[in-house]
Amino acid sequence: MSILKHQRPVWLALSLVLLCAQYATAQTVTGSISGTVMDASGNAIAGATVRLTNERTNDARVLTTSESGDFRFTAALPGIYTIKVEQKGFSAFERRGNVLTANEHLAIGELVMKVGEMSETVTTVAEGTPVQTESTEHSALLSSKQLELISQRGRDVTTLLKILPGVAYGGESETAGSGFGSGIPQIQGGRNTQSTFNVDGVRGNDLGSPSTFSSTVNFDAIGEVKVLLNGYQAEYASNSSASVNIITKSGSSQYHGSGYWYKRHEMFNANNFFNNNTFFTSPLTGLTTTVPKPRYRYNTLGATFGGPVWLPKVSKKVKDKLFFFYSYENQQTLNPQGLRQVTVPTALERQGDFSKSFTSLNSVGQPVPIFIRDPAKTGNCSASGQTACFPGNVIPAGQINKNGQALLNVFPLPNATDLTITKGQYNYVFQESIKVPKEQNLFRVDYKPSEKDSFYARGSMWYADNQGINVPAGTANWGLAGLHYTFTDNGILGNWTRAITPRLVNEASLGVRPS
Repeated sequence: MSILKHQRPVWLALSLVLLCAQYATAQTVTGSISGTVMDASGNAIAGATVRLTNERTNDARVLTTSESGDFRFTAALPGIYTIKVEQKGFSAFERRGNVLTANEHLAIGELVMKVGEMSETVTTVAEGTPVQTESTEHSALLSSKQLELISQRGRDVTTLLKILPGVAYGGESETAGSGFGSGIPQIQGGRNTQSTFNVDGVRGNDLGSPSTFSSTVNFDAIGEVKVLLNGYQAEYASNSSASVNIITKSGSSQYHGSGYWYKRHEMFNANNFFNNNTFFTSPLTGLTTTVPKPRYRYNTLGATFGGPVWLPKVSKKVKDKLFFFYSYENQQTLNPQGLRQVTVPTALERQGDFSKSFTSLNSVGQPVPIFIRDPAKTGNCSASGQTACFPGNVIPAGQINKNGQALLNVFPLPNATDLTITKGQYNYVFQESIKVPKEQNLFRVDYKPSEKDSFYARGSMWYADNQGINVPAGTANWGLAGLHYTFTDNGILGNWTRAITPRLVNEASLGVRPS
């Protein structure tokens, strides 16, 4: 007994530290379920036993109703719950299919018990969308079923938000995570830099660009997406716009898995308008032709698996309390960039001969010649006078800097020289497809060691590598050198919920996301 007395202050101190850590590093994703137990005459039933059971994992919490027949389960993880009420002199009442979403205060209303034997059970199933009476928030929800049924080309959850009212989105994402993050839409008229995106309560906005969501989660690892639009609770007061919380999937008491492969290829596409109206000299045939279709290839391969943790020589009780979920996705993409039209030095210009060079076309479509000044002469070097120009606009070989000439030879030769087409605005056309391999690993473990304690840990690893010319922080517009722009986003989260008493619950959540 003395040992327990000494341990109690330690546990309370640790709980306080973890509670403070929650608000410093993450936001809660749990909600509450409340209701009132009544008899057929409308009188409150006090002291009734209420059991809340998670239908996925079968873990349960128990409390008794107050004098007014009310009950409230706080700090409950998002999921589908069964509520069972028992009291002497009444038939047991059971209501299944109560869906609790992230951050929701779910009021299930009055549960009416009938006089009878406790061995008898009256079972009902929750149907429809309950009216929100416990809070004034305006929110929206994307369930895992909606994520499965709604087709979205890039399988990017930020793009899917546009189906919600009040969300303005400017473009369609080609792939999840784009190059290094997904653009955040404008929600309810707020700026996209002011919206907060969380994954299991941990901030997912890019630390340098808050308008970018960089903690990408693939579709098959998402349990639900809860969007708090406005009027939300006080714990979200730091947000000046919407708060989006992405909840990852967890394991259940049964094994479930999936595998998938998505493919897109340019052979299924038509060439776009600009390629069909831009001409260049083909390096293969030497003929003038339109720009062909760019390489457009998206291969997405992934799998998920989850269920109870099976450990040899471990009692069945642990198997019923420990669950896991794992998701893997690999993307191999060739992302076509826009058509580029630039000006590069011609073969004559590389030798110092500018006699056939021009700056533009005049009003009648004639080329305007270029004049090259001799730095050793004084006077005019323009259309009105060429006393300071090189004769014939040709630089003598002895006056050409060999290093500068070598730099010019780095550029490709012109491939669009028909002035009737280019109008003198460019002489080189090219289009690249950036290679962007991506990989994500996400795992989650849920553990309920006792009726009063529950714990879960989630970790994720995201990797993307932009390989090409037009990559972030890349080289000049002419495509001189290919580069790699590697982006990673890794994080881990731990959550512990302790039911100190039936009406006093402590939830601690700590997340780490290296910048």
